Amino acid sequence: MPKDIFKGTAWYYARYRPGYPKEFFRHVVKNFKLNGEGRLLDLGCGPGQLAIPFTKYFKEVTAMDPDSDMLKEGRLAAKKAKAKNINWIKGSSADLNTDMGKFRLVVMGRSFHWMDQKKTLAMLYKMIEPGGGVIIVAEGGGYGAWTQRSNDWREALNKVVQKYLGSRRRAGSGYYKVPEKRFEDFIRESPFKTYTLYRQKIKNTWELKGIIGYSYSRSLSAKPLFGRSVRAFEKELRAALRKANPSGRFTDSANLEALIIAR
Repeated sequence: MPKDIFKGTAWYYARYRPGYPKEFFRHVVKNFKLNGEGRLLDLGCGPGQLAIPFTKYFKEVTAMDPDSDMLKEGRLAAKKAKAKNINWIKGSSADLNTDMGKFRLVVMGRSFHWMDQKKTLAMLYKMIEPGGGVIIVAEGGGYGAWTQRSNDWREALNKVVQKYLGSRRRAGSGYYKVPEKRFEDFIRESPFKTYTLYRQKIKNTWELKGIIGYSYSRSLSAKPLFGRSVRAFEKELRAALRKANPSGRFTDSANLEALIIAR
């Protein structure tokens, strides 16, 4: 997998990717009896959309991501939220090791599909303290297949993106490789063995500016990939979206799904 998967996306990711609902955090707090003690690892943290809200439930939070710009945006967001108990570390799942110490909980939001799933779970099993666990969070379901939700604005967006970047899903300078198994299968074959599924429907409202920003937050349609065609892409995307809905406002339902794995 190329190292520049999210090159140029961090600024847009921090501003246009929907966050996680309060109900999800309440469920995790209750499920693991979080009380402000222990350590959390947010693996593939991006700009901290999980790490920062979790700071109030842990003594220490480690936010880890291979992209320097993501960490920069995360530090800015943490400062704004007055979250001071976060350590921001540049690194990926390949850098996990037992020298990092024990964690009560490890969370992965929209990141597990980029990793070596088998090796990551095997290492995390050694790093989780008894009574703790791992949470793999996704949007849209599908896990291993990583299926996308379908609606009018997403269909318009993907059609225009494919016109400019091709039908094969991009991932920075390379291409995305679908995991060979579903996430659930990797868990069952790991030392953890079992999991529970948390599911919640979320409604999002989008405007044209937000959809364009969201597009640039994705590895498959990062702004640098368009080169000199970026203005033409935005113009055509705006036209396609207005054709789908002349008001320029869209509402959709997303499925937040989390695999909750207990140690």
